[in-house]
Amino acid sequence: MAISVTHRTTGGSTTNGSTYTTASITMTIDTLILCWVANEEGGTLTDPDTVASTSVSFTKILGGIDDGATSGRISLWGAIPTSTVTETVTATFTTGGSQANCSWSLTEVDGADVSTTVANAIVQSASVTSGSQGTSGSITLAAFGDTDNRPFAGFYTSQANTSLVAGTDFSLLGTSNPGETNSIGSEWRSDAVDTGPDMSWTGTSHYAGIAVEVKIAASALTPVTDLAGTLGTNPHADVDLTWTDPAGGETEMIIYGKDVTAGETEFTELQVLGGNAVSTTVTGLEPGHEYDISITASDGTNESDPDEITVTTLIIRDTREVGTDRGTERGIS
Repeated sequence: MAISVTHRTTGGSTTNGSTYTTASITMTIDTLILCWVANEEGGTLTDPDTVASTSVSFTKILGGIDDGATSGRISLWGAIPTSTVTETVTATFTTGGSQANCSWSLTEVDGADVSTTVANAIVQSASVTSGSQGTSGSITLAAFGDTDNRPFAGFYTSQANTSLVAGTDFSLLGTSNPGETNSIGSEWRSDAVDTGPDMSWTGTSHYAGIAVEVKIAASALTPVTDLAGTLGTNPHADVDLTWTDPAGGETEMIIYGKDVTAGETEFTELQVLGGNAVSTTVTGLEPGHEYDISITASDGTNESDPDEITVTTLIIRDTREVGTDRGTERGIS
């Protein structure tokens, strides 16, 4: 199951206060809700003490990230709703008291690993604080743990009251410049891992940002088991495959192959079969080559973990006379 997003809201308020409330949004059961909160000091500059709706409480993922001028900061919060609700979300500042303003950006992430906690869904987090004013900022993440995990980032500017622009290859989730001199924006990359999320804006500003690697959920499809292979009618080029039907809601069986002898390092799709298939014959293989063969169950969108075997086709041998030694064999590859 690939990670996908539904952006819920980005906004802000320039009113002094100790509580700030978003527009009413839908938060779907068993998704990951990411909420970046940026605020500027009115009393004492702190992160919110709590971020919550009536039914959903958020956990702080990373906070205390100042803009380099100590006039504002950004924090990132996450939640996994246990039921689908449509509610407002409120950031409450108890310790720091009244703030000068506050802005937020909330995104719903589907396909993340929400099997346990928010901490489990976030593989890593990183931040940036500007040393000086600039027109762009970037965050450095470590190498990703899985190529199907995805990067998300949020940035806050404290002197540039302008919309933020997503970085190269990133898609903008939301941006808001509610007034005064601050702006917030969030982004993600849908098609690949990326250890350098960045955003830009018009005008120079101090800034701060937080990025995370979101962990993809393990496949919910039951894997195929008992994959076995025997040489087919033409043992030089065919392999007969059998397996046990996983009976887990799949609509397709997908066969992949990799020619090890030829030095291939990636699997190639060979066949797509119906969901009830329990056997097939792979043809057109090279004589005398070793192949890794794998099979996955698919529902048309997601695939199970694979079951794999290794098979070797027979080499073709010429049994014609060689000189006067009748019956001598020589391999022809």
